[in-house]
Amino acid sequence: MQRIFAVFIMFLGLFQAKAQTGNQTPSLIDSKIDSIVNNFMLNPVNCGLSIAVYQDKKINYYHYGSISRGTNQKPTNKTIYEIGSISKTFTGILFAQAILDKKLGLNDPVKKHLGEAYSNLAYKGTDIELVHLANHTSRIHRVPFNLMTQPGFTIGNPYKNYTKEMVMEYLKLMKPDTLPGTKNEYSNLGMGLLGIIEEKAYNKSYEELITQYICQPLGMNDTKITITKSDTSHFAKGYDDEGNRTSYWDLGALAGAGGIRSTAEDMMKYTKANLEETNPAFKLSHQSTFNDSKNHVALAWHKTLTKKGNELIWHNGRTGGFGSFCGFIPSKDVAVVVLANSGNPVDQIAIGILKFLQ
Repeated sequence: MQRIFAVFIMFLGLFQAKAQTGNQTPSLIDSKIDSIVNNFMLNPVNCGLSIAVYQDKKINYYHYGSISRGTNQKPTNKTIYEIGSISKTFTGILFAQAILDKKLGLNDPVKKHLGEAYSNLAYKGTDIELVHLANHTSRIHRVPFNLMTQPGFTIGNPYKNYTKEMVMEYLKLMKPDTLPGTKNEYSNLGMGLLGIIEEKAYNKSYEELITQYICQPLGMNDTKITITKSDTSHFAKGYDDEGNRTSYWDLGALAGAGGIRSTAEDMMKYTKANLEETNPAFKLSHQSTFNDSKNHVALAWHKTLTKKGNELIWHNGRTGGFGSFCGFIPSKDVAVVVLANSGNPVDQIAIGILKFLQ
């Protein structure tokens, strides 16, 4: 059982690599992206890949491999992928929106929105605050230890039957071991809880909230949690880091931690909107709330200085069968999205492209 749980924590075929872009002839960046992607696509455990690049006020898309092993169905701008933990940035933006709407406060104690039954969510009298959920300094466990006691638990779809009731039951038993706000430790449970609190604040489901405040305004019509029959034909099949077909992940009660599915086209709309910061909630979500020698975090977003001294705002994600990355450099007016239908990380692809764009 310990081995299964360790494998679950880790989760958090040869095709020709051919780019599909908006250009008639390959440009310097087209060739560079092909070279960066080459090693990833030569690995037989990987299957398909979609990349979107914003530079010089233009967007180019690149697609490689297949949406399903053993077929020649290449990904397109409309191919749906699980974006995993990039969903956390949506939760961060919803939190910023709730702050602007005065429904939630940055420094509200968590117990204010859950009730006094959760007064245990404090360390030596110092409460865990909502901001601590958003920047991973709450000390709430990364994954709830009662996850595997849910009805029908399976490592292939570990959150499927994990309910809000189970979340609340677990939180009543938690005892933080460190002063909140002082130590950064990634928490799927903490961010999922923030999504639940947002639902309570607006009396709407998490999916309704991302649709209303993010997807509809940006025209992100293929970004959702609930997949319809009409979506299935362009929903990529997922493969783990050994190349085996995997189940899709249903995050259920913890959707705010990683339950969103999207496309390269929609994710570039999203990343570009974050780059432009015309939406006040998007801008607020980028303001730093925690900074130590290793980690610099806003409201879910990570912030890093590149070797050339430019600030990169980013997040990545992985589920059992998908890898993802989105990031942007405001000073250079560039953005990159990478989506793959394999459990291997795609960070090095994105970092290689961003390095070239600087």
